[in-house]
Amino acid sequence: MSDYDILSGFENVGAFDTVGDLSTEEVGALRRRRQALALQRAAATGKPQTGEGGDLVATNQRRDYLGFSTTPTLGNTAASTATLSATPQEPAQYDRLVLTVADSVNGADQGYSAVLTSLLVGKIPVFSASGSFPLKGFDPLAEGVRLMLPPCPPGVTIVAVVTRIAATTNAGVVAGGFIGAVSF
Repeated sequence: MSDYDILSGFENVGAFDTVGDLSTEEVGALRRRRQALALQRAAATGKPQTGEGGDLVATNQRRDYLGFSTTPTLGNTAASTATLSATPQEPAQYDRLVLTVADSVNGADQGYSAVLTSLLVGKIPVFSASGSFPLKGFDPLAEGVRLMLPPCPPGVTIVAVVTRIAATTNAGVVAGGFIGAVSF
């Protein structure tokens, strides 16, 4: 942002003829005031606002959790799949996916034997290429694993498909959900 850009949107800057007459503190104050005005406009509309890249930028947001509507069973044979779906009721943009697979008999972790093969927001694929991603990357204790899902309007279904890559003794129960910014 140039020094001239910070003055756009102000009808009366004051007695300053050029930006060069402003001190560093005054330029910073004008930038903060412009940002505050933009946030006030976003809050006044009551609608989620998007910035560069489509990210939600409204001030009326909260972090929220969206669980999957089903808890499917993942068969114990290799190549068995489980499909999970979730439908947000408010405009949202999720940035974290948590998935676990627990043994259906003793509750032991089976995340090592499964991969995420598909993640769709409506009809939009989240991954840029087809393939699979180790499910342990979405473990609740995993760190540094952030996704930036596309903004999701209310009623759009998010679908995740988990595939078993190695046979196990018992079937697994798949559970999880999304964490992200919800506008209200």
